[in-house]
Amino acid sequence: MAENLAAKGLTLPRDFVTFQADSKLHCSLEEVSVTCCWTDISEPLPSPAEPGAFLVRFLRDQQDCVIWYLYLRPSGEVFVVHSSLDYEYEYEARRDGEETETDLDDPEEQRAAILWCAPSFEEFAHRFWIENRLWHALVRCVTTCATTRRPGHPHDRALKESILTAADDLARTLSDPNTVFSAHPQLGHRSQSLAHGAAGIALLHIERARAGRGDWATALG
Repeated sequence: MAENLAAKGLTLPRDFVTFQADSKLHCSLEEVSVTCCWTDISEPLPSPAEPGAFLVRFLRDQQDCVIWYLYLRPSGEVFVVHSSLDYEYEYEARRDGEETETDLDDPEEQRAAILWCAPSFEEFAHRFWIENRLWHALVRCVTTCATTRRPGHPHDRALKESILTAADDLARTLSDPNTVFSAHPQLGHRSQSLAHGAAGIALLHIERARAGRGDWATALG
C-alpha cells in the first residue's frame, strides 16, 4: 500500500502506521468496540468527492452502519472521515456493471456521504477507545444498580417506559414501506442488511408485534 500511495505522491500518516504495526495496539479498537467493529484495511480508493484525494478504509461496524477511512489529500493533509458507504464495494460494483444506491460521478452527492470525523488517526483512536470504555463502565454501573435495587423501583419503571416510548416513535417512522425508503434513502443501501435494509425493519415490527407493542398487520405488510 505504501508503494501504491507513493506513486500517487501520498504517504500514510506516521500515527496510523505505528498503530497498525504494534501487536498490542493493532486490535485494541476491535477489543473495546461495543458494536463489534473490526479492522478492515483497503487499498487506496479514489475520493469521489475530490480529484486527487484518496480514501483508505481501516475500520467498519459489524453491520456497516458506519465505515471509517483515512482521507489523504495531495497537499499532504490527512484526517479521518466516516460514511455509510463501502467505497471499495461501490467501485467494484461499478466495474462489474452492477447498479448501486449511490452515484460515484456526482461530487455533491458524495460530499454529503463522506463526513469529517477527526483531525488525525491518533485523535480518532483515542476518542473511540475512551468512548467505548465509558460505555462499558456505564452499562456495568446500570446493571449493578438494577440488580441491587428491589424489583419495581420507580427509577426502573420510568427508564423502561422512556425506552419503550422512544422505540414506539422510531417504529412509527418506519411503518410505511411506500414512504420509508424515500424518506430515509440510506436504508436502501443493502436490502438484506439488518442495519440498512428491509430485513431489519421487518424484524423490528415482528418483535414489536410478538411483545404486544405493535400490530401484526404492520409486521406482515
